[in-house]
Amino acid sequence: MPKFKVYNGPAPGAAQQLAVTSGTSIKTMLQLATPSTKSIIVNAWGITHDGHASCTSASAELVVVEDPATVTAFSTSGVNDITRFQPNDDETLLSLGTILSGYTSTSENTASLATVDVLDSVYLVPTTADRHIMQWPLGEQPIVAASRFLRVRVTMAGNATNVRTWIEWTE
Repeated sequence: MPKFKVYNGPAPGAAQQLAVTSGTSIKTMLQLATPSTKSIIVNAWGITHDGHASCTSASAELVVVEDPATVTAFSTSGVNDITRFQPNDDETLLSLGTILSGYTSTSENTASLATVDVLDSVYLVPTTADRHIMQWPLGEQPIVAASRFLRVRVTMAGNATNVRTWIEWTE
């Protein structure tokens, strides 16, 4: 089964992976649109931010929702096949596009979120650089059903910080 990993930013070339500003209210930093015909298995996710002295509160959550946020779409080069050195070089089946899989929400679409399944939630130290990594044990990973949206959402109160987050999954 192929494994993939994405970050909340454009695929790095000669430069490093970029962090993205959080804003000061709830914001989707990363969103995956599962294929319409297949579920995905979440192996791990992580988040780090650079902290800010005037940030009064910082939290992050990995959630599954039925409605998309509007995001900057991934290019196919932004979805890393971390099994690409094995004989079967697979492409992701994720749906890519501005209301599908991507990063840095420009429109949250929170009004229609009737059902939110929280897979992980964490409070981050707001004033210093902090990070969180969650890796589920084999056989206990969450499964995200077909035609759903997996999101990393952050809330930074007081002042925005630079955030880098990622999700690793198996299809």
